Amino acid sequence: MQTDRDETGHGAHRHGHGDHGHAHDGHGHGDHGGPGGHRTHRFSADHAERLLSEERAQSFPPGAALRNAGVGPGMTVIDLGCGPGFFTIPARHVVGAAGHVIAADVQPEMLDHLRGRLSQAGIADVDVVLATEGQVPVAGAVADVVFAAFVLHEANDPGAFLAECARLVKPGGAVAIIEWRHDVDLEIRADHRIAVPVIAAHATAAGLDRHEVQVLDDARVLVRLTRGIP
Repeated sequence: MQTDRDETGHGAHRHGHGDHGHAHDGHGHGDHGGPGGHRTHRFSADHAERLLSEERAQSFPPGAALRNAGVGPGMTVIDLGCGPGFFTIPARHVVGAAGHVIAADVQPEMLDHLRGRLSQAGIADVDVVLATEGQVPVAGAVADVVFAAFVLHEANDPGAFLAECARLVKPGGAVAIIEWRHDVDLEIRADHRIAVPVIAAHATAAGLDRHEVQVLDDARVLVRLTRGIP
């Protein structure tokens, strides 16, 4: 999955867009700012290298994004919609040898690309798993952070996606969603964005009723979702 990618359908843009590695070669229709009209659009694995460009890494450093999301040493992190691993390998460096990274994606080709990169980097302790949009083959309550960057807007059912995130996260852990801002004018199609209030509504329905919003830059926003203490 993954998508801080070239999301306009018009080639490269000003913000170095093309951020994650998630599957979308389609051009889905429907505005994610509303509840309906959603259609999956995934970034083609044939263009996975775009997601790993130096320009992208400079415009949106993955290590900084992970730390903003709350990822730290010794943690277990699920990179949900990992694509070719733009965030996966930096996450392994952030959590260190005492931590654990699980990388999940719906596209086998993206996972093959990631496995090759992990092998080249000499990293043997990242678990790479094939998922479906609503189910990750991992036990529940295992992750300190479920990290999903530029993925939620791709989901046919954002509520089901966030419910699965809620299943995966430990008590006291967080689901970290990074998406394109919906409150500013960007060269990114409306159906490749999802508004923060929509994320919050789906998250609350999934039991993640505490929402912390952080504007990361002029194009991207982080929403950290946790469970409130009864």
